[in-house]
Order: sequence, then structure tokens, then C-alpha cells
Amino acid sequence: MQSFSTQTTKRYSWDHLPDCATLLKEWLDDAVESGKDDLAGQLQDEIEGQIRIENQRMDLIGKVLTEEMDYVVLANSRGDQWAMVLPDASEAGSYRWQSFDSNGFIGHATYPCKVSAVSEAFYSGFRTLDAEALYRVSTLPSFSRGNEVLAEIQALNSGQITHEQYIARVKEINQRYENVLAA
Repeated sequence: MQSFSTQTTKRYSWDHLPDCATLLKEWLDDAVESGKDDLAGQLQDEIEGQIRIENQRMDLIGKVLTEEMDYVVLANSRGDQWAMVLPDASEAGSYRWQSFDSNGFIGHATYPCKVSAVSEAFYSGFRTLDAEALYRVSTLPSFSRGNEVLAEIQALNSGQITHEQYIARVKEINQRYENVLAA
């Protein structure tokens, strides 16, 4: 039988946790009241995990805000994708997180403030500061190739080129990088 406690000594109270953690606490309280010790232990572990995640997010936000970083680059747990949080050029006062990997930029999302952008990147799995990632990755031929293809996708989607032109241009890009990427 696992022992558990409904009290927490963590830095953040239940008020700071997402709704899912509040729901977990309600389930924990029900399990305790009904004597389901195994379930209560599992729920306690899950709640403690949620609190650890929130502590990590708050630590990251604190670091980003106190160091007054203009932008921040966060890596995923595998270290093969990144999110860069920076002021959004298309919406004054907003922030975006721009994701990328070794094959170029992948996508972005815009948020009303830096804290929201960092939080969403964090919840999407980008949790480790990696300030040099863009510099490392942007020198790769695969990154350049991917961004050239992305420009063609944008041209196709905006109606500047036809699908046939897109296919021909991407084929030319791939041929140009074929030997470099094979090395």
C-alpha cells in the first residue's frame, strides 16, 4: 500500500495549476475518501508530476523575464527541434514562437505577450534553453535547402506560381543540394 498526502510543499498552490491538475486533485480527494489507496497513490504521483512541470515552466519564464532576453531559443527533449520566441514583426506588441529543425523553419504561432508565447512553446515540448541552436543549425545545407523549398511553398500558396512551377522549382532545388546533402 502506497502512502500519500493531499498536502503539498511545492512552491505553487493549486490556484497556479491548469484545470487538469485541479481535476486530478478532485479525483485524488474522491479516491482518498473511498479508500482506494492504489488509485490515490497513482493520482498523487500524477499531481506531483504536474506541479514539477509547472515549476519548470515558471522557472523558465522567470529566467526569460529577469534576464530581459530579446528572444529565447528552446529545444525539445531530443534536441532535434527548436522554438525561438521573439517579438512578432507582423503584429506590433505581440510575440511569436517560430519552430525550426535541421531542415529549416517549420511554422509559427503568435501570442499577445512574451509569457504566453514561452508558455505555449513550453507546453509544446520546448523546455530547454539553447541559445546557440539557430546559429548551429542555420549553417547546415539541409536548413538552407528547406528554407528555399519553404519559399516556394509560400509562393504556391499565395498564387504567385502554379503547381507545375512549384514542382519544377523544388526539383531544381533538390538537384542543386543533392551532392552537398549526400556528403
